[in-house]
Amino acid sequence: RGKTWFCSHCSYHTQREGDMPRHMNTHTANDKFVCCGVPVGDVLGYTGEIRDFEGQAMAGGCSKSFGRKDSFLRHLRVREGQCIRPTYLTSESS
Repeated sequence: RGKTWFCSHCSYHTQREGDMPRHMNTHTANDKFVCCGVPVGDVLGYTGEIRDFEGQAMAGGCSKSFGRKDSFLRHLRVREGQCIRPTYLTSESS
């Protein structure tokens, strides 16, 4: 069995060394779109994990970041029910 590379920021791991730099880019602060969820007060009956984002308690975000809007929207579509779409994107089509 080959060597395994582990992310120091999350539970991601891979056996392909070349995949790690691309994954690490998901944690950069330079990305324009962050899956931060919505303010806790805007979600009725939410029972999932609460995360702090820029000093505010947020519900339904995983903290993954994206450099492109289409990638962020795809992420929200794939993780529907896990990651909550921010209200500023609710009227936009994917």
